[in-house]
Amino acid sequence: MRLIFLVLYFFLVNAELGEIEKKVFKKVHRWYNPKIRWSKQLEGKAQEYLNSKDSLEEGIMVIDGENTYQKDNSLTLGAKLLDTFNGPMWNETEKLTDLPEGTRYGCNLIYQEGSMEDVLRYAYLYKKI
Repeated sequence: MRLIFLVLYFFLVNAELGEIEKKVFKKVHRWYNPKIRWSKQLEGKAQEYLNSKDSLEEGIMVIDGENTYQKDNSLTLGAKLLDTFNGPMWNETEKLTDLPEGTRYGCNLIYQEGSMEDVLRYAYLYKKI
C-alpha cells in the first residue's frame, strides 16, 4: 500500500495537453508572432520529444527547457507555464518574431511532482511551411 502512495506521489503528468495549458501556449505565441499557427501534429511531436529526446526531422526548430518550483509554491500550472517564457531561453525571442507567416508550432509539457520540488519540462517546436 505504501508503494502505491509513493508511486502516486511521484506521478508524472504525461497526458494530453490540457485546454488551459494550450490556451497559455497560444496566447503567449500570439504576443511574439501572430502569423504562426498551432499544429496538433507538432503538439504530439513535442510530447514524443519530451519523452525520448530523439532527434526530430530536419527543419524543425526546438526550444526546450525545464523550471523547478519549491513544493510550497502556490502558482497554478498555467502560471508556471507562463513563467517559462520569462527565463533566459526567451532571450531568443527574435527567432520567434522572425518566423515567416504560415509557420506551424506545437508545444507540450511534462509536470513532475517530487518530494521537495516540482519540475516543469517543456518543448516548443516550430516548422516553416
